[in-house]
Amino acid sequence: MKTLEAKINNFVKIHTMPHILSVLLNELESEKSSASSIAGIISKDISLTARILRVANSSFYGRPSEISTIDKAVALLGMKAVKALALSVSMFDITGDITHFNVIDFKEFWRHNLEMAVISRQLAGLFKSSQPEEAFVCGLMHDLGVLFFVQEYPEEYVQTLKLVENGKKLEEAERQVMRFSHSEVGALIARAWNLPEMIRLSIAEHHNPNASPDMQKKLEPWQIINLAHRYCRKGLDVDAHTAADLIEKRLQLAHELGSDSQSVAEVLADVPNRVIQAAAFLDVDIGEPLLLLQNVNHELGRIYEEYESTIIENKNLHAKILEQERHKVALEALRTTLATFSHYVNNATAAIIGRAQILDLYLAQGKLEDQEGKIGHSVKIISESVDTICAVLDELKEFPEFKTITYHGTSRILDIDKNIKARLGRLA
Repeated sequence: MKTLEAKINNFVKIHTMPHILSVLLNELESEKSSASSIAGIISKDISLTARILRVANSSFYGRPSEISTIDKAVALLGMKAVKALALSVSMFDITGDITHFNVIDFKEFWRHNLEMAVISRQLAGLFKSSQPEEAFVCGLMHDLGVLFFVQEYPEEYVQTLKLVENGKKLEEAERQVMRFSHSEVGALIARAWNLPEMIRLSIAEHHNPNASPDMQKKLEPWQIINLAHRYCRKGLDVDAHTAADLIEKRLQLAHELGSDSQSVAEVLADVPNRVIQAAAFLDVDIGEPLLLLQNVNHELGRIYEEYESTIIENKNLHAKILEQERHKVALEALRTTLATFSHYVNNATAAIIGRAQILDLYLAQGKLEDQEGKIGHSVKIISESVDTICAVLDELKEFPEFKTITYHGTSRILDIDKNIKARLGRLA
């Protein structure tokens, strides 16, 4: 088996970055780059120019006026946005021939990646701290490593997906079979293609469980991509059923990034339609729009059924919690009663056994006459009775529920103590 480095070199050699795109990326990284120089480079490629203009004028962007030239596109959208558009429309040219590998459903694969791209763009707009178009291309490329595995390790990846079907997480399964995850490999390919560091980090970190931002620094694009991945509904590495811990983590991350669940829900409401629009202007086959919307409705129906089930489960759980609370209150009352009872019985038995010992001492010293032995016999019975009472109390205290009884730390015990003293005619 070839080394990973050799496999990556082979992948990059087969899927060559278009020359015009390489020149464009180099120009964008240059301190001397300008809107006119960027437009000049793009204009040399008629196909790329036409596709960027089509995207810029699509309903996805909703421009109020027509963008007729690349110069105008750069002026209106900005150099970063045009760079992201160029990368987006070129992505499928670079990797399009991989679809003949019969390992994964490529319509589903690109549907997931477009969903990621759209969600990333929407979230970037919400947080207003990252370029939406840059977030779009980062989301679009986040599973680049999967394409690499499908081409270079098709048999091994079939084994990997079988492990996923049996409940193992995708990256764990990838490392088990091939020692590397798609996030790690995708970042290496992005570096080999000389893609911007922002894209490489987004690919590498989209599964990072610790995506919380350093509030002293600006929000990083990869953190947007990481959050977007937590909101995706389907994908090779997305669980079919959203776990409670995932919901908690994404709500926490959204809060740490500066938003709330309601705001996120509002910007994500139109994702299915935007995915269909994005597929249309990028010429990506993700299936028939009507079928996709039917699938979305089916998914919403399933979610509603789960929601109803959750309501019923919550109702039953609430009833159990109430029952447990009643049991807890009863147990606390019993603990209090036992502690108080034990306290007074111990005092009473101590007094009784003390008097019995005095009688026994007087008998031994001859201070009392007991010719028939009745006093001695009575003292013995008293002592044995006290021992029995103490044994019963000790046995009760051995119950696990009573192990943590604290006599002086509970107000109820003190209240009972006060009432008992009052009944006995003593000062409280």
